[in-house]
Amino acid sequence: LRFITPGGYTITNHFNDWLELVYVISGKAEYNIKNRSFSVSEGDFMFVDYNTAQGYSTETGVEMECFHIKHGYLEQLIPLFDSSRICCNSADSLLSENNYSEVKDNFLKMVKHFQSESDLDIIGFHCYLFMLIYILIRDFTFRNGDYRKNEFKKADKQIDIIIDYIHKHYNEQISLDIISESLHISSSYISRLFKE
Repeated sequence: LRFITPGGYTITNHFNDWLELVYVISGKAEYNIKNRSFSVSEGDFMFVDYNTAQGYSTETGVEMECFHIKHGYLEQLIPLFDSSRICCNSADSLLSENNYSEVKDNFLKMVKHFQSESDLDIIGFHCYLFMLIYILIRDFTFRNGDYRKNEFKKADKQIDIIIDYIHKHYNEQISLDIISESLHISSSYISRLFKE
């Protein structure tokens, strides 16, 4: 979807049950992803994983191209796909060594084919989607020894916070929804943390 937001527009932190691919066409915004702030502007690309806390506010009018992929869709097509190990955000100064031009080109071609209704363009869309996923896996998946492994340490810290909450409230009625609401963490994300 392509959308334009006015200056001074804010979306508070929220969670989505889909992967979000975002390309900034024009304007500037402040994104908050996993409690880290990023200034994004024309040409920036971001990959936001399922159930990731995110929000943004715009300084100027912003035009963005966003693509949402439902949870489970890619895992059905590519069983070994693990979105939690992908870190692709051109606005992240820690990732500046990566070349984003191939990702951006494939994303824009994918969107162009998606917007058409012909059978041939639907095939083209899937080709570019798979190519984009291939590039993300090839160039933006962190491996052992990668500094992005700290995200898993952060997950461990979140698990500790959840366990601490349970210990402090063990004599009260506790449910996944209550923990989620109290700690401002999506219930599906909590489930995924403990599953992993």
